[in-house]
Amino acid sequence: MGDRTEYWLARMEHAVWSLEKRVGKEKCEYLLKLLRDGEYATFAEEALNYYDKLYDKHFKNAEGTGGGGGTRKCRSLDVVVDEACTLLDPIDVAKQVLGALEVLAEEPVGVPDLA
Repeated sequence: MGDRTEYWLARMEHAVWSLEKRVGKEKCEYLLKLLRDGEYATFAEEALNYYDKLYDKHFKNAEGTGGGGGTRKCRSLDVVVDEACTLLDPIDVAKQVLGALEVLAEEPVGVPDLA
């Protein structure tokens, strides 16, 4: 492996271990194996599953009540880019995100006054 790849992998390993308290040692070891084996699509899917659940929890508790009845003063948007994770052209990704935002902007919504 080249220096840049080794540096990237070391940083990714550090990031994975930072999740140990939340996901456990076994899950961290599984994620690291995926990285080391070059199974990046599966790694990304597993990591996103964790973060999706975390974001969902924060959305539900947005007002800090802890009961799941909170609301957000914004909307979230999912943009799926090459599910197979074979192509990751940053220009294409940016175009897809901007296109999704344009569609979202056209949808009428009752926006609360944030003042």
